[in-house]
Amino acid sequence: MNTALPTQKTKRPSRKGLLFHEILTDAIIHAAIVFGIEPNDQYFVERVANLAWCNGVEAARVNAKRAATVAQLFREGLEIGHSKTRALCDSVGIVSEREDRVFDVIRGHYAAVGSRDLATANRAHAYAIRQLVGEAILAGLSCRVFSPNLCQSVTAAIDSTKMEQRFLCGILLEWSESDAPPPIHPFVQMAKQFYVKNPEECSLLCELLESCLPGALETDAPWSLSRWLEQGWRIGSLRANFVPESVQRVYGDVGVGHLTYCRELYRECLLKSTDKKGRPDLAAAFEKYIAGSQHCGLHLPAVRALNPRLLAARAWDFTTWMGFLSQMPDEC
Repeated sequence: MNTALPTQKTKRPSRKGLLFHEILTDAIIHAAIVFGIEPNDQYFVERVANLAWCNGVEAARVNAKRAATVAQLFREGLEIGHSKTRALCDSVGIVSEREDRVFDVIRGHYAAVGSRDLATANRAHAYAIRQLVGEAILAGLSCRVFSPNLCQSVTAAIDSTKMEQRFLCGILLEWSESDAPPPIHPFVQMAKQFYVKNPEECSLLCELLESCLPGALETDAPWSLSRWLEQGWRIGSLRANFVPESVQRVYGDVGVGHLTYCRELYRECLLKSTDKKGRPDLAAAFEKYIAGSQHCGLHLPAVRALNPRLLAARAWDFTTWMGFLSQMPDEC
């Protein structure tokens, strides 16, 4: 199947004409592009294959039974047997025993088999790219059995990653639960982690965040901080003004303690960054918030530079809440 691969502007990869393993493979490829692995880079395929290994290993670590089921579906779709997967695990495992950097070893394997000759923009290469990435997912799912030492090395390397990288290593966990396409865009999936304890907040804010995506994905700078600050403020204010009952449910969901905290942020960050005409300086307000909370080190320039999507999601979350409170400051 030479269906075109996902791109940065893809909101949700198509499943038309694709098998289960191809749908999950495209999900990995799409997430890799969204999170900064440049598709025009000659190292693209080997980097995505490394990410695919990580996702397979992580999926097997979290739910070995489900991983075995997914692995069987991949073997059937890829039309490869246990012996080929075992040989791949053995080959990479032998090299990894001599090297400290297991990610470099995995990438080196794919470079050696010609991955750098494949172009994502070339539709004729789509099948070969999906095949290599699919085999990498399968190897990750299987190496716990075929090459335990390699699995331990990959697991240790995963555990050393942080923030956006750490999130990327586990995206297969949710997507492998059905044969449907990824339920939400990977950017929204990352942000969803902010709200796991509060179902009403999660439902509304993920809905609002996803509605902001199409316009951003059409731009050359989809993760522009100023854009997401403004989008959050606009959509939060509009929702509280026109559908206040949905915001009221979120207030009840998060509880008095969190609501009190958000009101304090509104007073200290937003109102103190508002001019005499009532216009808030959203960037200044967000910087006060980040400096005070020190979320994941995002107050540090070096960390921000490496995690622009996480920064954008945090900015949007902050100004969306500020938008809620600008219209509904006193409701409980």
